[in-house]
Amino acid sequence: MSPGWWGVVAVVVIGTVVVWYGWWRDRGRARAASELASKPTRTIPGLPERDAPAYVQESEILGTPIDQSATSADADLIARKDAAATLPAGAADGGFLNRADDGLAVLASPDVLVLDADLEVDRDANTLLFAAKRRGRPLVIVAPDFSPAVVGTLRANAVKGLVRTLPIPLMDAAARRKAVALTGGRLVEAGDLASGWLPEESWGTCDGWVADLDDSWVVVAGRDKPIRPEAESRP
Repeated sequence: MSPGWWGVVAVVVIGTVVVWYGWWRDRGRARAASELASKPTRTIPGLPERDAPAYVQESEILGTPIDQSATSADADLIARKDAAATLPAGAADGGFLNRADDGLAVLASPDVLVLDADLEVDRDANTLLFAAKRRGRPLVIVAPDFSPAVVGTLRANAVKGLVRTLPIPLMDAAARRKAVALTGGRLVEAGDLASGWLPEESWGTCDGWVADLDDSWVVVAGRDKPIRPEAESRP
């Protein structure tokens, strides 16, 4: 075979390898994206593996607002917020404001999880959605920050009424510790969340969580009771 033909063969072989490598790499990326968006397969302590919720992606609900139905509990929590403890962070997105006329998100008797690291991937978000669905209560998630993809997934599930969540991006570590103290849970470390370890002591709660886009009010029993005049006069 002449040197010219060898060159042609080499170009064809190299081109085939490059095309195959591109296909293989794209397939790997697609598989990774699918796994991140799927429900977690790991077991969450204390929660059965059956009845996993059907998770919803943001693309399925674009343009759909969250349920704005008001309840008497919402009105009571709003009335109590001025006496409640305040945190310097509000809802991650206006789509979570279920009392839009008041510019507020209101969750009655929610579970509260405070994370020590950003919530960035849908797989970890789905771990929390699965746990919250099994517990049957709305969920406030406090973390340093949330990726746009996670915010979209949480909003989609809230809009569909599957799992009601409220993400609160709170960078200040001291303020996150205050949130833990107010709600009685435990700071969830990144490694624990990645492994699906969410024991009962991780979960806090409160009478209600009220938030606008800038601040949160944590309504806790006893904090909003007026001080009696005789108590004010004591030395």
